[in-house]
Amino acid sequence: MIDTLGKRIFEVILPIPKDGGLRDRIARETRETVLARVALRNKAKQISLDVEGITEPGEEDKDLLETI
Repeated sequence: MIDTLGKRIFEVILPIPKDGGLRDRIARETRETVLARVALRNKAKQISLDVEGITEPGEEDKDLLETI
């Protein structure tokens, strides 16, 4: 996982395709995947709040949920 690499992140070699269309597709798909992961994490958090009986988080909790 990228978020657990620590200083080893500097050892990562990322091949960058010369083809602009391929670069754009990879960038778009990566962005969509990351956004989907964030949305699923938020949904999982909301489900846990629902189980606890907290269906409407306060304003400060909404900000927190958006960043998780």
